[in-house]
This record gives sequence, structure tokens and C-alpha cells, in this order.
Amino acid sequence: GSRGGPRDNDGGRRGAGGGRSWQGGRAAGRGGGRARGSAHNMQLNRRILECRSAEEVCQLVEAHGAELNHVNVATAYRRVLQSRRGGGPRGAVEGALRELEASAVRMMDAFEAREIANTLHAMAKARRRPGDRSLLPALERRAEAVADTFNAQGVANTLWAYATLGRAPGAGLMRGLEGRAEAVADTFNAQEVANTLWAYATLG
Repeated sequence: GSRGGPRDNDGGRRGAGGGRSWQGGRAAGRGGGRARGSAHNMQLNRRILECRSAEEVCQLVEAHGAELNHVNVATAYRRVLQSRRGGGPRGAVEGALRELEASAVRMMDAFEAREIANTLHAMAKARRRPGDRSLLPALERRAEAVADTFNAQGVANTLWAYATLGRAPGAGLMRGLEGRAEAVADTFNAQEVANTLWAYATLG
């Protein structure tokens, strides 16, 4: 059902960024220029996805925090939230989440639709209230700015996340998502339609 939430976007059928690959984004890798940084960050992202516990993700973040780019930050944040019940010192997990939230705020101008939708979805699914209170407003501002790049899954995931968090999107973002939903209406699948309708009903 829709209350169970939409599926995560791990690069399956389609991403929440209109199909654009994230590799072209700004990399935070040290030295070697943009191309090398991008390859390094792609490798880091694979390592983050292979982590089997929140503790493993936290260790990777601690070891490579300065090298993470916006995609790595979004991926690590989602993985910690997904696996935090699987173990790891509570203080270390919370510390990693707060560090990743602060990094996300700093890198927000590089976030694309996919990272925004995935971050909001993970936050909502875990019922996470960010320790950094500037994160949600920053995500909303960025989502409004790139609303015309969301695809159907991104629109559905974002609306579902806001409804689950009990937080109505601002008027600007809502207009952007509604306009984008209309533009990509023929690409919504049944689950995305159900999640979007549930979100509208919940948000009133």
C-alpha cells in the first residue's frame, strides 16, 4: 500500500533526476582534477552501497568525510538511516547523521532531483527529524529550484516524504511539483500514482 512508501532509487528503472547520471556533478575528491574526483567518488558510492551496517557506513564516513561529494553524502545518509537498527554505537550513528546533514546543507547547491528525493524519502521512512534544522528548508529551496528536472518517481517520492513527515511543501515547491507531475503524467506507474494520491489526501 501507499503507506509503505515508494521504493528507493538506487539507479534501477529510472532515477529521480530525469535519467541524468550523477557522475557529472562536482566532486569533492582531493587532487587530480574533476575527472579523477568523479571516478573516486563513484568508487566511494559503490563502497557505501556495499556497507552491511550503519557502523560500516559511519566508519567509511569518518575515514573519507573530506572526500565525499553531494551524491556520496546523500547515499551515505540514506544507508545509515536504512541500517541503523542493525547495530552500531548509538552516539556514533547520531554523530554521523549530524555530520552528513551538515555536509548536505553545505553542498546543497550541487544536489539534483535524485539526491533531494532520495534524502527526503529516507528521512521520512525512518521518521528522522534532522538534528540540523536548516536541512529541510535547504532541501525545499533546492527542490523548488530544480523542480522541472524531477521525473515521476521523484515527484511521487517527494510528495510521499512530505506527507509522511507531516510537513506541507511550500507554495513554490508545490506549484513546481504539480507542474512537473502534469508534464510527466504519462510516465507514472501504478505505485507512483497511489503514493501521490495518498500524499495529496494526507496533506489535505
